[in-house]
Amino acid sequence: MAAFQPSKRKRSVVRPMAPIEEEEAGAPSKKVRQEPLVFFSRSKDPLARSLSNSAPSWIQLEGCSEWYPTVEHAYQVCKSNDPAYTSRFYVPSVADVPLVGMDARKARAFGCKASFKRLGLTAELDEVHLGFQMVKALEAKFDPNLDDNFFARALDSTGDRPLHHLEPVPGRWGCHTDAATGAIKRGQNELGFILEEIRTDNRPILAFHAEAEAIRAASASASAM
Repeated sequence: MAAFQPSKRKRSVVRPMAPIEEEEAGAPSKKVRQEPLVFFSRSKDPLARSLSNSAPSWIQLEGCSEWYPTVEHAYQVCKSNDPAYTSRFYVPSVADVPLVGMDARKARAFGCKASFKRLGLTAELDEVHLGFQMVKALEAKFDPNLDDNFFARALDSTGDRPLHHLEPVPGRWGCHTDAATGAIKRGQNELGFILEEIRTDNRPILAFHAEAEAIRAASASASAM
């Protein structure tokens, strides 16, 4: 991969500390069960589709200059270090198209065992390694410090709803849920749980930016008088 080049897309901010909330002793819990948001790439709900790894969302991984058109591309690329494989997933700028194509389904298909067999390569399928790459890609997509932090704001708009990633064959990243209760029946839903953690981490940062924007707007309005 190319040498590290600092991204110019991020704001330079200090991550604010989240306030410490104290609960009154003996006070009853005010938590109310919320309906889960089930998300997947072909959902009819635009918000649910935006959370999918297939959503078009040009990203750069931390420490790298290459661009990936979706989280799926950034995840599949980590299965090998051979340039014959990795070079198909990323491009030097958003004006280009990866060899594997822009469609996340094609990226996923190229990362399957059949492709590695055809290329004569051995896939890197260590669970810890794959999990770390998934987290990095999702943090890049939902980064609240981007100038255009649409995906971070979309994730924040889900409130405190549980996030369930629907998969045809539930496994590590997705799940099937009970239609009546919304509870997870099969699958580990790691993708949903990672997004819930990112959502929590992003909240004080998004609040910080909102306050800064409000101050700038008020100052501009006062100067115009």
